[in-house]
Amino acid sequence: MGFDELNCFRPGIDADAGAESTGFFCGELEAGDRVSKLNIPDIVLGTTTSFFGSASSPSPIGAGQERDIFRLLTEYTGNMNDWEVKARMSWNRDRFKSGRDIDRTENRPVFGLFSAYEEDETEDWSGEFKVISPAEDRLRGLLGVYYFEKRFKERDRRFTGPGGVSTFVSNGGIVCQANSAQFDPVRCDDSQEDVSNYAVFGQIEYDVSDQLNFSIEARYAEDEKTARAGVLSPADAATLAPLIGAVDVAEIVNDRLIVTEKTTTFTPRFIVTYKPTEDMTLYGLVAKGDKPVEFNLSFFDDDTDPTELINAVADGRAIIAEESDWNYELGIKSTFNGGRGLFNMSGFYIDWKNQAVSSVEDILLSDGSLETNNTVRTAPKARVYGLEIETNYAATENILLTAGYGYADHEFTAPFFDVRDAALDGGDGNVEGNTNSSTPKHNLNVSASYTDEFGNDTDWFFRTYLNYESSKFASVSNYVSTGDRWLWNAQIGVQAAEWNLTAYVDNIMDDDTPRTIGRFTDFVNTYAAAPGIRPTLFSINPQRGRDFGVRAQYSF
Repeated sequence: MGFDELNCFRPGIDADAGAESTGFFCGELEAGDRVSKLNIPDIVLGTTTSFFGSASSPSPIGAGQERDIFRLLTEYTGNMNDWEVKARMSWNRDRFKSGRDIDRTENRPVFGLFSAYEEDETEDWSGEFKVISPAEDRLRGLLGVYYFEKRFKERDRRFTGPGGVSTFVSNGGIVCQANSAQFDPVRCDDSQEDVSNYAVFGQIEYDVSDQLNFSIEARYAEDEKTARAGVLSPADAATLAPLIGAVDVAEIVNDRLIVTEKTTTFTPRFIVTYKPTEDMTLYGLVAKGDKPVEFNLSFFDDDTDPTELINAVADGRAIIAEESDWNYELGIKSTFNGGRGLFNMSGFYIDWKNQAVSSVEDILLSDGSLETNNTVRTAPKARVYGLEIETNYAATENILLTAGYGYADHEFTAPFFDVRDAALDGGDGNVEGNTNSSTPKHNLNVSASYTDEFGNDTDWFFRTYLNYESSKFASVSNYVSTGDRWLWNAQIGVQAAEWNLTAYVDNIMDDDTPRTIGRFTDFVNTYAAAPGIRPTLFSINPQRGRDFGVRAQYSF
């Protein structure tokens, strides 16, 4: 969207704008007649430059992404005195490279500047062992143990302009590239986060009668996460030493700041099931969910000012607090008309503590500048209540009708302060009473299909789907939203046991409602009444337009 489309909280224009407001858009943001802003120079030339020599060597992959994934899973199932024994172990490795543009314009100013290159590597190991009692017993259960280990590495390099070019260099001045003479494999260990999780879990299930069943499950887990910052210079290490004493989760090891957080959780679940007839099951459940402490790893980047990092650990900005909730649900599962129809319905309530919410943060860098990064904050309390309905009906041997509806009402129920929202009107930024971003309140899905014989062991079919999603807010401030989305798709084709040929039309109505809306800073325009303030702009990820074609599939 353009700078001239901002319509609220504009400094010098709107009376309710705060002294530090960057301007905003209020209302539904439509795709309209906009065209996709692809960064053509990056696509053609790649994010490359050798103008600054080895310190800014080209992105090895140009513009775009490259991913290499390896997965290994080993499973064992056995029997011991009528008890089932299951064991599984896995190893996964994910290597990801990304060369991307960071100036958010169509122009390439000079020498391929304003681009970035990133390397991520994630490696994890897990194992689980459990024993399960005979399923036909009236009293039955299972007992198991689990472990998980993960190691995450990240390196990032940005070409931001003359004097602002960065490389894989730590705060201590060591060039952490394997081909560098200064490379130190201990101090340059670029592991940014380690995770270990150990758990024991079990379940007891009891059939009171043929109609009534009780189930109790529980899991006890210990989770430990360690985040590492870049190598510190002797001066930075000396500066941090007195500050670390006040933060018991931080220490300096091999000239690197290490932060460790531990979480212990107990998560039970209780289920009652009652079957009044063969065609109907009623159930109720109460369950606790938990997500251990995490880190905002943007604070641990090599170019973050060390004092900024330790302060962010102390005041909680670098820590994503433990998230937990209690879930309550009542439901019915049923069939009717001799099994030709199905009807399921459930109502639920979620009492949420420390809900993770997407945010942005200005982080102080070692050179004294501020860099805006995506981060996660936690809302102290929230609640959700809702309803889910699922039904289908075989009207004839050839016609199947389905429908589903979901309703979820979310609200922040305790004071929760958004810094950027506060700047808009000069208030405190409290968004209590607002709803979460990117979450629709209503979802509706209906479909109809017709299938009939075509000949020679083949069938022909026609299917159509209609999906509705209510408007979603782009942020917790609830000022800008996507509008309602309607998607109508249709297919017609011929199928056999091994193959099918399908002609399709997706998004028949050519709905271009934004799927998501993002915020970024406008570095081109400025306000006449506030020349030092850079406006906030919005990027739109639109729904793909009308799309038609033919798909062929063969299975063997």
